[in-house]
Amino acid sequence: MSFAQNILMFALKAIGRLFQFSLSISFTVQPVFAFAIPVCESLFSNLDPQTYSIREKISQFRKTKIEILRPSQEARVNGISYQLLGVLGTSSSSTVFLARTTNGDIVEVKHVRTTKDPANRLDLINRGEASILYEIAATRYFRELGLPILKILDHEIIHNSAGKAIEGFLVKQYREGLTGKELNEAPKVIGLNPLEAFRLSLTYEQAVTVFKNAHRNFASWLKKNKIEIKADTGDEMQESLINMLITKGDANERNLLFDPQTQEWILFDP
Repeated sequence: MSFAQNILMFALKAIGRLFQFSLSISFTVQPVFAFAIPVCESLFSNLDPQTYSIREKISQFRKTKIEILRPSQEARVNGISYQLLGVLGTSSSSTVFLARTTNGDIVEVKHVRTTKDPANRLDLINRGEASILYEIAATRYFRELGLPILKILDHEIIHNSAGKAIEGFLVKQYREGLTGKELNEAPKVIGLNPLEAFRLSLTYEQAVTVFKNAHRNFASWLKKNKIEIKADTGDEMQESLINMLITKGDANERNLLFDPQTQEWILFDP
């Protein structure tokens, strides 16, 4: 970006931070902000993604981030075959694939591996199983609150001959979008103009606040819904696993994805 664009971007972000702060104080104390905020939100909420080419820019950016698998691979979840087209992301315990169903639908397939956690000395089997069950529980919780989160379409936990989980799979909706972390790269890498980047930054911080506040009640909700969660997962969850989910206490509310089609931030990895 040019020097002038950098200055404009800095000014817009500063204004956005000021508006964000004003949301938490009384409108009677700050009447100027009370008038300015809805005007500002109206302006940015009415940006047409086609006009500003946000959808196209994000789509092109996403293609550069997918590690294409050649040749494609296959995964089976509950006997259903999925063609793995590319890698969307990896962590120490999982890999998320872009996949195609036999019907031609594009989905995410998350392969969860078992890992040891030296900090709490949990055995590697329980840790891998808990991460899957936690995501299922957190997804149900946020969906019950009406908050946007990727829907889990199917899951399978694979056990060894001793009856212990060794790996698992989650099949989820796929949305082509921009993550909050990637938003920091937007102006330079994706090519968003300062106005587009400012709008996304403003709505992103608002979404983070909403999810963060909602997560505060997750542990108490989980305690009240142990039986239902067991029914949802189809697994006989041990009490130790339930307690592990409750004490995990991290919905990773910053794992948000902006969907240019729906114009909303979606929690993609609770």
